[in-house]
Amino acid sequence: MRRAPQPTSSDIGRWKRLVREVGKAIDNPAGPMGDLQQAERLAKSAVVLGPITRENACIQLVRAARQFCAETARGRRELSERLLELSVMVGEQIAAVTSPPPPSRPPRADIFG
Repeated sequence: MRRAPQPTSSDIGRWKRLVREVGKAIDNPAGPMGDLQQAERLAKSAVVLGPITRENACIQLVRAARQFCAETARGRRELSERLLELSVMVGEQIAAVTSPPPPSRPPRADIFG
C-alpha cells in the first residue's frame, strides 16, 4: 500500500465539487449529467484522499459516478444508494483532511495558566 501525496486546496475543491454534483444527480436521476461528468473528470486527476487502494472511497466514487452517468434513468435510481454512501464517505475524508489536527498533548498549566 502506497501513501498518496498531500492534497492541495485545489484537489480538495475538486472532491468537494464531485460530492456536490453527486447529490444533485441523485436528486434528479433523469436529468442531464454534464456537470457530474465534468466533476468526475476533474476529480479523477486530483490527488486521492488517503491511501491509494481499490477500496479507497475517492477511487470508488469516481468509478461509480462514471457508471452512473452511463446508465439509464432506471439504472441510475438503482445505483443512487451506493453513490450516496460513497459521497458521504468522501465527505468524511474531506472533513478529516481539512480539520486541524488535535493537539498532541494538553498545554502545560504552569506555562499557559
